[in-house]
Amino acid sequence: MSQINVNTLAWRLGSAELGARGVACPSQCSCGVVYGLQRTNCAGKGLSSVPSGISDNTQWLDLEGNRIERLTQGWLLVFPQGVFDRLMSLQKLYLSANQLSALPAGVFDKLTQLTYLSLRDNNQLSALPVGIFDKLTQLTILSLYENKLTALPAGVFDKLTLLTGLSLHDNQLKSIPRGSLLGVCVSRAGWTMPISST
Repeated sequence: MSQINVNTLAWRLGSAELGARGVACPSQCSCGVVYGLQRTNCAGKGLSSVPSGISDNTQWLDLEGNRIERLTQGWLLVFPQGVFDRLMSLQKLYLSANQLSALPAGVFDKLTQLTYLSLRDNNQLSALPVGIFDKLTQLTILSLYENKLTALPAGVFDKLTLLTGLSLHDNQLKSIPRGSLLGVCVSRAGWTMPISST
């Protein structure tokens, strides 16, 4: 019986693991196909930043339930944008239940295929940059509830003409300014927009 080279065996096992998942995957996360989408699941891992090594082919990125305060990658701070720029196939992005206090201008600009964006639940967002959602023309669901939003920029949703669900409740909004919903069809079902007065 011939002797097997340990390095060759290790390389083959590593390749088989990569092949079974189909993509590279950050060590803190799990990756696979879910509902026909290539998913990178980093939910509830105690992450303080977006992990490096997320596959460019990721279509669903779940970063929910971490400790992310700023949209950075690894230990590098990314200004004003860049953390998601390579993920141009992304369709679903979950950033809910983190500790975000601000969104860098342009952070979502390369995500033109995005249909679902969740920034809900215990983020510390008090304001949105002007034009933050302008490039997300395929977006159908946007969750912004349970933040600390005090105001909305005029026309912040005006490019989101495919939106069928918008959640703004449990913020500190007193009113929605004239023009903030221009271009959005408000007759569609699925809207949840009660405004908290607290």
